[in-house]
Amino acid sequence: ALQEEKSYMGTLATSMALMLEEFYAGLTSVGLSARTGEGVDDFFDAVQRAAAEYDETYGAELAARKKAAAEAEAARRRGDLGRFREDRRGGGSGEARSDESEEEEEE
Repeated sequence: ALQEEKSYMGTLATSMALMLEEFYAGLTSVGLSARTGEGVDDFFDAVQRAAAEYDETYGAELAARKKAAAEAEAARRRGDLGRFREDRRGGGSGEARSDESEEEEEE
């Protein structure tokens, strides 16, 4: 029924269903009994594997994003400092002047 629906809501519902299907396809599940404790070792093994997978995939991607953001911030600061120095020398488009040019005018 959803495949035949061409409206916005039909398309949205189809997209959401496909996204959930893909999410649950890669999900690891482990049987665990709260009453007997059976499966606890399997549970902790699954948690260890998930932590390792996180470090290898998302953790590495997050570190790369942080590094890129830090480099972009450093470049922005260098540019800001260069513009500030240029303005202090009086070469910028602003009205800021260096102390030396102010002293020369006072004499």
